[in-house]
Amino acid sequence: RELEETAADIANILIHAGANMQQLDAHGGNSAIHAAQAGSPLLLKAVLAAGAEADKPRTIDGATALFMAASPFGPARSGHVECTKLLLAAGANPIGYAHDKATPLLCAVKNDSENNAEIVKLLLDRSEAKATIDQRVDDGQNIHIPESERGTNPLVMSVEKGFPKGVELL
Repeated sequence: RELEETAADIANILIHAGANMQQLDAHGGNSAIHAAQAGSPLLLKAVLAAGAEADKPRTIDGATALFMAASPFGPARSGHVECTKLLLAAGANPIGYAHDKATPLLCAVKNDSENNAEIVKLLLDRSEAKATIDQRVDDGQNIHIPESERGTNPLVMSVEKGFPKGVELL
């Protein structure tokens, strides 16, 4: 928590000095992508308030900050739930696709964090995601298509990872 507060303090100093929150790194990531990847709600709040876009840019792989928040790895896993909430509230697209056709939902079910069920539920609870799923069901489509280029989808991934809550939610 102390490290997160220090990072947010440093970000606020840079913001007040005129740092560009949309500046891209070599992989296409901006400050929101890095804050989400770090699982730092304090840092993410600061950079979003300073103008970092929640759904743009995309990394060279086509991932947005929401993909990073939905993929909690490392020691800051608990912050990813709050980062997911912040990004969704800021307009991040819960049903967007990366270049390999992965979605934030697929990212959420493929990790082994204790928070993945909450992130999956947050993504599914978004009206846009729910409306898309409901429309696909009404049209008789498999709601988990299209699959990623790796040939999997959130339901299959939940089964493979032994994630019963994911299967239940999906």
